Amino acid sequence: MNQAANILQSLRKLAQFDTELRKLSRDTEQYQEMLDKIESQRAPLPTSILGHYDRRKARGKLAIAPVLRGVCGACHLSIPSGRVADLRRKPVELNVCDNCGAFIYLLKDEAAARSKSASDLTAVQKAFETKHTYAKRLQAKRSQIAASDSGSP
Repeated sequence: MNQAANILQSLRKLAQFDTELRKLSRDTEQYQEMLDKIESQRAPLPTSILGHYDRRKARGKLAIAPVLRGVCGACHLSIPSGRVADLRRKPVELNVCDNCGAFIYLLKDEAAARSKSASDLTAVQKAFETKHTYAKRLQAKRSQIAASDSGSP
């Protein structure tokens, strides 16, 4: 995996640890263990990305969100289809939502479902071509019958 993929994976784990940390009370051992896990996830991340992540979290917003059916999981606004296509083509790159600024990623199910629907479209096109060919043959037969009927007395 390249560096952007590692950063994206670390950000996802960091967001997961942050949500788990909010559920724990401050005086427990589990809380301290979770803080240690968070620090270990934050250590390898670049400071510019951590700064962006921390600013969004400080405002109470999601810092990283999945894209579902072409909609950002943080702001719930539609993402341009070209950007979604880029996410499918290059799923390991680090991307930011144009609307809200959250880091966005495609779920593996979403990428697989979209490629499956593209294969379904090809099957529909093949079926249409088959029907179209049948219609041409039927029309040719009718014209032959019409020609033979008009030629006989």
